[in-house]
Amino acid sequence: KEIAGISGSTRADYVTAISVNNNGQIYLGGYTNTNSTAADDIWVIQCNEDGDLEEKRKFASAAGDERLYNFKEISENVFLFVGLNGTTNNPIFGQFTYDGANLELAYAKEIAIGSNECRNPDFITDEYNSMFLVFEEYNAATDKVENYTLYRIDLDDTDDVLWSRQFTTSESY
Repeated sequence: KEIAGISGSTRADYVTAISVNNNGQIYLGGYTNTNSTAADDIWVIQCNEDGDLEEKRKFASAAGDERLYNFKEISENVFLFVGLNGTTNNPIFGQFTYDGANLELAYAKEIAIGSNECRNPDFITDEYNSMFLVFEEYNAATDKVENYTLYRIDLDDTDDVLWSRQFTTSESY
């Protein structure tokens, strides 16, 4: 209900994530093609337990091309997300919240991975809300996935990266 056309009737919306919280609220997320130079923007929708739209929000940068791939509620109305900056082909991650009236972006960060392209970013969290971000590093010149990369990311109270560790495979696939 009321989901298509979050960014207008001539644009395409893609649903890439869905979650239901303990209160029965339904969250949908994805990205939309805005028909501009940096075409893709992240969006999140909150619906009540009957599927009726309660809140929707688009998260976009001025010059980036952001796509949401997944999100997870880590505490009541606090969500971590992972996605892709299509302009730089780097993985992005961040946090958004629902304050009872509005969906708000708390922060977004990008991990520079060099000349390869990020493919299929996803994540899990542990009981301490450490984020384990995993993705493929694709090399367009060889048309191969060069590495599978896992990052463990811990943030401090101001959402700065407190600790990060990268683990990478050593063979092409």
